[in-house]
Parts: sequence; C-alpha cells; structure tokens
Amino acid sequence: MKSAVAAIVVLQMLLFGVTVTSSANAQTTPAKETRIQKADILKHPVGQLALKYTDALHGGDMDDAMKLASSKAQARWKSYPASERKESAAFRKKMIPNRAELTTAIEAGGILIIEEGSSATLNVVKSDSSASKAGVVHSSSATIAIPFVLEGGQWKVAQ
Repeated sequence: MKSAVAAIVVLQMLLFGVTVTSSANAQTTPAKETRIQKADILKHPVGQLALKYTDALHGGDMDDAMKLASSKAQARWKSYPASERKESAAFRKKMIPNRAELTTAIEAGGILIIEEGSSATLNVVKSDSSASKAGVVHSSSATIAIPFVLEGGQWKVAQ
C-alpha cells in the first residue's frame, strides 16, 4: 500500500511538473516566457495537442495518449509494470478534464506559459459542483498544470 501511495505522489509530481531546486541551482536571470490566454490557446499547437491528448486519454487508449508524449515520457511509461500503468492511467483520467471541460476551462481563463520557446505549461482551473438538496450547492476547484516540451520541432506532452 505504501508503494502505491508513493507512486501516486511521484506521479502527481511528474504529471504536473512539480520541481524542486536549490538556491545554488536557481537561475540568476529570468527565463524568457510568452503567455497566451483563454481562447487564443486553442489556436496554438499546444492547445490542439492538449485536446488530442485528452481525447485519447478519455477514449480509454493510453497507448494512443502516450504517442503524444515526449520520448522520455514514453520510455518511462513503458518501464512501468502493468499495475503502475493502470494506476497512472486512472489518475490521469481523473485529473485531466475531458475535451468539453478542458475547452471550457481554457476559454474561461486558461493560461499557456511558454518558456524559452522549448517548454510550456497549460494552466486551467477544473471546477466541480453538485447540489445535495434545493438551494445547497457544493463546489470545488483545482488548478491543473499540464507540461509540454518541444521535441524534434513538435510539441509533446512532457509527462
């Protein structure tokens, strides 16, 4: 059980691009970045890739989804035992919105940050609401960050 929990935490860190750096490794000059917001994201290749990825992911074919990933991510995926691939696929499906939800979230306030022209992060807010009885609505939201990398002149899902 501990290994499953640890694997999920590691997957969360990998999937959402969490990194830890020491002050000795920190850059002294800020990275050049470009920000694209809302509907303009859907015109960018990363926006189109994000929609293809979510279609493949929610279509149930992780092999198709992973074809959209970087070579490093594909190699890591192939090295996982079947049980970890299954857990990873379920986690990704749970965390990454489907096409309609992703499109709505992007248009409502998504931000695509492209750094140094070779890596990017799509940030969207995923919201869930449910009514338990008349006049009572429960809502929650989470910020989802999907990392991308430019590989061989094409954008790929980084994790």
